Amino acid sequence: MRSQSFGHGIAGLGRQRLRLGLQVRRAAAAVAAAGDGEAEEEGEDVEDSTFPAAFRELTIDRGDPPNYYLLAAGFCTIVLMRDAILQELGNWTIWFSRFALYAAEAITIGAATLTNVLAEPIAFLLTFVGWAVMAVSDVYTLIVETTPVQALSKALLLSLAVLSIGDASASKTKGSRLVGVATAIGLAGVLELISPETVILMLAGITAFAAFIQKADLVTMFMPATVTIVAISEPVLQATMFALFLMVSVYANWKAAPQPQETSIAEQQQEAKAIKGKPSWVMTAITFAICLSLAARWLYSRLVVWLLLR
Repeated sequence: MRSQSFGHGIAGLGRQRLRLGLQVRRAAAAVAAAGDGEAEEEGEDVEDSTFPAAFRELTIDRGDPPNYYLLAAGFCTIVLMRDAILQELGNWTIWFSRFALYAAEAITIGAATLTNVLAEPIAFLLTFVGWAVMAVSDVYTLIVETTPVQALSKALLLSLAVLSIGDASASKTKGSRLVGVATAIGLAGVLELISPETVILMLAGITAFAAFIQKADLVTMFMPATVTIVAISEPVLQATMFALFLMVSVYANWKAAPQPQETSIAEQQQEAKAIKGKPSWVMTAITFAICLSLAARWLYSRLVVWLLLR
């Protein structure tokens, strides 16, 4: 009996192994069939691989399936703890609001302190800028409305003519600064800041300074006074002084012509620098006033024409 039951057990075990082998073969055939398409796409590297085709499907990473249990647990946790979550969010809102209030208060205190420190300098700067703008506006109005363009142009041309004659003569011009001082004295006399007698005395003093202190020649000695008198005096005196200065220049040039002197390079450079000099600031201001006045009048006339033809 025992031998028969043992034989039946071996036979049953054999049948089970046979069934299991058939199932494994069928699964391997299905896996091989599914892996054939991917093997074709992979190319020659996959075809030459020694890995069994039946197990290639196991090497493909298809990702983990979604864990619905965790999603359900998280949803239940949120639902059950909704009051605590809302309370925590409310606390965060309160803390952020307090932080914003503290930051705004700090900014306000800093701005107030900075304003107290810089209030006076800023006010002074604004006052100075306003005063400067008003001064520029007043000077512009004064120049445009009160500048005698014709008289100033005539005086400027005569002064430049005297300076050109002096530069063209054979003198060593050393009176560029004296010319500026003399023109400033003449401008003060025209504006009636000093009397005509004072102007004459000052011009005589400048001439004496050029003659005895600077040891200048005739042209340089008489140039400052001639420039000023030709610019501010009457036509008769202007013509007389212009003619006298022209004769003095011709005489100085004639006297220096037959006596050529050899001068060194340093002396020539000093002479060139003295002749070149700097333009008188008074003449520069007069030229600027004339140009500004003419430009303002031209713009005004163009504006009037445009308004009439509009």
